[in-house]
Amino acid sequence: MTKRLTQTLIALGLLLAVAVANAMSLSDAVNKVRRETGGKVLSARTEIRSDREVHIVKVLTQDGRVRTVRVNGDRVKKKRPRD
Repeated sequence: MTKRLTQTLIALGLLLAVAVANAMSLSDAVNKVRRETGGKVLSARTEIRSDREVHIVKVLTQDGRVRTVRVNGDRVKKKRPRD
């Protein structure tokens, strides 16, 4: 392999490692919303939108309002082939 190709492959590997490390689970998203709002989590689910995970957390805030918070999961999902 050429030196340039080796450097490129190393850089791509590092970018992939950072992306995986930054991925947020549903549990992490719930904890983040709970911390940031100080409210009570009512429900949480994960949806796939444009091949990406989006965590949707409903929370009862301290002032009695229900808010829906969306948190990016940062995990790319491959499309499944249609039968």
